[in-house]
Amino acid sequence: MKKYVLLASMLVLSLTWGCASSRMAWKNSVGQDSGGRFIPIELWSGEDWSGAATLNLQPAATSFGKRDHKKIEGPKQWKHPISGETLWVYERRNNTTKGLKRQLFTVNPDGSGLAKVYDERPDMPTRYFSANAVLFPLGQWQKGEKRTFTFDEYVDGKTQKRTATVYMRRLSFTYKDVKYSMKYDWICTDDQGNTLFHERYIYGPGQSLMYFKDRLKE
Repeated sequence: MKKYVLLASMLVLSLTWGCASSRMAWKNSVGQDSGGRFIPIELWSGEDWSGAATLNLQPAATSFGKRDHKKIEGPKQWKHPISGETLWVYERRNNTTKGLKRQLFTVNPDGSGLAKVYDERPDMPTRYFSANAVLFPLGQWQKGEKRTFTFDEYVDGKTQKRTATVYMRRLSFTYKDVKYSMKYDWICTDDQGNTLFHERYIYGPGQSLMYFKDRLKE
């Protein structure tokens, strides 16, 4: 808890308006010798990135998708109703054909990922998660790297143990003419090791989410 509060305080203190990102900034995020890459929050949000290798909670107000039906806004303070923690979160909304899908994300305790802490969508119970439910990688990652994150999921007053694995498939490549895009898989299992989700994502600079695939339905 203290570790998370310290990290959150550091991020809040570094809250600044960024300058417009450039192709050179994204190019420099990829290590030419190490094969690694620094992944900023801006790759997820679609906002401009200054090129600084820090996880600053930059203001975001972006729209994307074929109909501009997806929006990301934040950061703002939010009190987790289960843990009681006050977190800085980004809100992601998706106006689907079935209704509004709304999620809240925060930086996880060690700064290695963006964690989903709240999820509501049509015809499903509202779900809450502990602050290590990483869905998007942040910070320094290597090609082919896998990291696991254990967290709690709270549904209808019940707590369920979950494990998420992020598998970095391609750190930097050109996707639909967008250079320095990134592709990874996200696998979520229950406490018995059963696979609940296996999803593939592609994010591009200035674009946010460009591709999603539910691999369990292939």
